[in-house]
Amino acid sequence: MHWYERGITMTMVCILCEILLSPQQPPNNDDDILLLPRKHRRLPQRKLSNILDLKKPKHLRLLNLQQPIQNMTKFDCVHTKTKPPFPICVYEASKDKYISGALLSGGIWEPYITEVFQRALSKYPESTLIDIGANIGYYSLLAVHMHRSVIAIEPQWDNIQRLHKGAQLSGSLDRIELLHNALSNTHENVSLTDNLDNQGGIQVKPIQMGIHARDKTQVETIIMDDLLQIADFTQAIIKIDIEGYECKAMAEAKKFLDKIYVPYIFMEWKQMFTARNEQDSPCPMVAMETLAKYLTSRGYVPHEARTGFLLNPQLASSAWRIGDLYWRHKSASRLQADF
Repeated sequence: MHWYERGITMTMVCILCEILLSPQQPPNNDDDILLLPRKHRRLPQRKLSNILDLKKPKHLRLLNLQQPIQNMTKFDCVHTKTKPPFPICVYEASKDKYISGALLSGGIWEPYITEVFQRALSKYPESTLIDIGANIGYYSLLAVHMHRSVIAIEPQWDNIQRLHKGAQLSGSLDRIELLHNALSNTHENVSLTDNLDNQGGIQVKPIQMGIHARDKTQVETIIMDDLLQIADFTQAIIKIDIEGYECKAMAEAKKFLDKIYVPYIFMEWKQMFTARNEQDSPCPMVAMETLAKYLTSRGYVPHEARTGFLLNPQLASSAWRIGDLYWRHKSASRLQADF
């Protein structure tokens, strides 16, 4: 070995020693996570089975559906009469008179909206469903059986158990990301109300010391933009039914809508409209008007969900006495059910 070769070798050894012996510094930002690139760190858990992800999503209570259901209560599961049919786990009709009652008696929930919803999914086969207020998983599991991926967000633990079991029975665990969170416009802990005969009517309430602090179930909220931490898709269809909290849930969605193309947003409107003048309403008239103006500014047009009837966004807080609607992006086609 020549003298200059020995010099180069010694220099390389010294550099290597300096690297190995120097103290490890914590990452300065979230791009400095060892050797795991950003595009892999934030994929859903089904894509990370063999990757050590050192950057866990903040605020998101992402459940591992491969694990057994914790503290599972006894409940029945039935098969729907939708096309395609799928297993779903329900309450007794006396405890959940609307959704479970309809599934137990007729095998389908909201047939006209179901039809329109399926048409939306069929038009965008690459889309992921964002199911906000997933309840026992009717729309999530229907989407899964149409071979779509789903992010389901549900705060109520009894509902989560049933959705989890339904996903297991469907053999579709790799298609569902289930979050035990509520959606709002800020990060906080909130409480859930009780509803003895309508599990779909449970509402989110701010925690008040002495009233909700000890005797109510609490859950952490996330904002819509948080979902980008686990988004590995570029198209999504949103379904949101959270009992009058919809305006809060959509208030922090700018980054999400900037990055993800959303042709349709299915939304319950009735609860917001009914409670708009109440003193403690989470979505008063001004918030409803702000929501309508914001979505309109982003190119969305409102339609009544079943008929596809075009709505005037200027009347959102004063005249929309409808149960459900969908916001259609101007680039997407109009939907309606067959009567």
